[in-house]
Amino acid sequence: GLRGYWRFDEASGATATNFGAEGAAGNATLVNLAERIASPVALYSTTSAVVLSSALSGRTVAALDGSDSITIDASKHALYNRFPMTIAARVRVAPGSAGQMLGKYVSGSLNGWHFALIDGNAYPYFFKSGFSNAIWDGDRGNFVGGAVDDGLWHHIALVVDATGGRIYVDGQLRESRPWNSPTSLGPPTTSTPMVLMNGV
Repeated sequence: GLRGYWRFDEASGATATNFGAEGAAGNATLVNLAERIASPVALYSTTSAVVLSSALSGRTVAALDGSDSITIDASKHALYNRFPMTIAARVRVAPGSAGQMLGKYVSGSLNGWHFALIDGNAYPYFFKSGFSNAIWDGDRGNFVGGAVDDGLWHHIALVVDATGGRIYVDGQLRESRPWNSPTSLGPPTTSTPMVLMNGV
C-alpha cells in the first residue's frame, strides 16, 4: 500500500505530516526553514489522492530556494527501502535548476534510489546492490524522463518491479528499462535518509 504521502500543505512549522500507511513514523522535516506559500494549483484530491490541475484556495506548498531541503529521519530508513515500489512527486522547478528532486542515495554507493534533475531533465536510478542489480543506464541518455525545468508543475514517477523500471511525467510513459543483469531482485538496504528537493 501507500507508505508515504506528504501534502506539504501545513500552514506553518517544520514538520510535514505523512498521510501514508506509516503515519507519524514517516513525518518529514523541512530543513533550513523552507518557506510555505499559497498553492497556485491543487496538489491532491482528498478522495482519490490524484494530482489535480485546478485551483484550490487555502492550501500551501513548501517552497525551496536551493539551500533548503526536506528530509525523513535516518532512523526511519527501512520504511522506504521497498520492492516493488512507485516513487512519485509533484514538483515545480526553475529553468537551469539541478540537484536531487527526491531520493535515498549516496553518490557512488550503488545502493538506493534517486530522482535527479540534471541539465533540466528528470533522471531516475534504482539500485538494489551494485551495477548488475540495478535499473540504470550508467550515463544520462537512455533512461530519462525529459525536461521538467520550465517553471511549471509536473508529476514525475518511477515504477519499479520485476520487469524493470518505467518513468512517467505528467501521466505519460517516457521511458522503460529492464534490470541490467540481475542476480537477485529486491529492495535497497541503504540507511541514508530520504531527501526531497536537495539543492534544487
